[in-house]
Amino acid sequence: MDQATFAAKPSSMKALREKFVQKVAPAISKVGEGRLTPDLMRRCLDEAAKGSGFGRFVFGNNYKMLPGRGDAGMFYVVRIHRDFKDTSGYKPEILKFAKFSSVEAAVKAWCKSRGL
Repeated sequence: MDQATFAAKPSSMKALREKFVQKVAPAISKVGEGRLTPDLMRRCLDEAAKGSGFGRFVFGNNYKMLPGRGDAGMFYVVRIHRDFKDTSGYKPEILKFAKFSSVEAAVKAWCKSRGL
């Protein structure tokens, strides 16, 4: 992921959206063919767009930040949050997210998690 994608300016958001749709939409239609209705495919694309900031915040092809283990393993995110009960005041939390080998594998896992 390059720095330009991370620090997208508002003028380039349209280009970022188009690039995202060009990358993710074919995988959704390929995996969802015969399995998902057009409305579910659209919702899948919308959730992936919102969850990843149109592809700006994607790790391991996991556009929906699915927890657990994917076909390519998992990655960890450490989140520090305020803990008022602890004397130190801050508590780390380790979150585990699935890593996928391709966008198609990620969409299949999303469908499976939805029971589709």
